[in-house]
Amino acid sequence: NFYLPAIEFTDKELGALRTSLSLLDGEFAYAEPLRLGLLQLSWGKPSPLDAPEQRTAALAVTAGAGGRELSQRLSKIETAIFRRKTIVFDYYTLGRDSEERRKVDPYHLLFQGGQFYLVGHSHERDDIPVFRLSRIRGKVGYASKAEHDFQRPEEFDPREYANRADCQLGEPRGVAPICLSERVQSLVRRHIGPDVGKVVEEDVDGGVIFETPYGDARQLIAWVLGLGERARILEPGELAEQAQERVRLVAERHAE
Repeated sequence: NFYLPAIEFTDKELGALRTSLSLLDGEFAYAEPLRLGLLQLSWGKPSPLDAPEQRTAALAVTAGAGGRELSQRLSKIETAIFRRKTIVFDYYTLGRDSEERRKVDPYHLLFQGGQFYLVGHSHERDDIPVFRLSRIRGKVGYASKAEHDFQRPEEFDPREYANRADCQLGEPRGVAPICLSERVQSLVRRHIGPDVGKVVEEDVDGGVIFETPYGDARQLIAWVLGLGERARILEPGELAEQAQERVRLVAERHAE
């Protein structure tokens, strides 16, 4: 017979928690259980935000976690992962500029670069691609009424996806060789792991040729442009042209 010590929040802590949850309400998959948990923790204590001295200013900020629709998808997919249920949804493919029906065995949810991603077995491709949740259109549904639809393979390791760069999340589109100058090659080697890319040629114009697989062309171009004149996409030609066009647009829109 023992009791844990009571949790005592200061008025500042209670105010911060209540403010955070009011911002996330309806915009976050776990807002409801967090709100109920806070009610239990703060039971019997009035909200400091309701005090007269705190009512002179109104809070006019909303969360940007993806909205109610994304919250519903997250909840459905998480339940499907736990119950091992195959799901179906319409997915917008950026490369083909089209919406296609997908049937997926969901294995893992990943949050990276401010985006949620689903890792799972695609029935159409018989592969394990990565789907960006913001590109799912409409509702996510179950493929059958069975209690369980699949077993996640024992060899599947979600930690492999945690080491990928943002540009590698999504359907694989190819491998891009990038020319890196001497000044940034050591930085790239130190901060990017072996799963992201590798140096395939040394001493090229005072730098190296670095190859990396990519799934999101926009993310890859953004990363390269972030390195300035010290990095340049060599191939494929379409990707290099897109990078040059982005530079031209930036220069044009900031000319004034």
